[in-house]
Amino acid sequence: MNKFWVITGGVLVVALAFLALEMPGNNTINFTDLETECRYDRSTAFDISLKPGNRLSFEGHFPVNNTESDLSYRYRRSGDTIRLNIVADEDDNVPESFYNNCLATVVYDAQTSSIPEGRYDVILVHDGEEVEHQVIGIK
Repeated sequence: MNKFWVITGGVLVVALAFLALEMPGNNTINFTDLETECRYDRSTAFDISLKPGNRLSFEGHFPVNNTESDLSYRYRRSGDTIRLNIVADEDDNVPESFYNNCLATVVYDAQTSSIPEGRYDVILVHDGEEVEHQVIGIK
């Protein structure tokens, strides 16, 4: 019976260690803007910068086919890799035209929680397509 409790305790300790590595405070990003807008250009732009408090800032926009696209994101910080994927799930019913011929564009602005010192591979993805890969050192 003692072996049972030792094994059960060991499994519990390992499970708690994995949960501690994935704590939300260690892997969070906050958006102040994530929406589709009508614009008159069909460009893609982005900026990744380091802000005070060791926070990464992601800003940008990219074209989509529909102003009614459902937007989401996938953010992951694992080891020395930080990856943000802005996702636009587009409806097949694309409007024939938009107001005054404007074009649907995803616009986003986000900041990460504080990131520990180190060198990080920072990858930005727009709808599954990698648009930027930088190595950023945080001191």
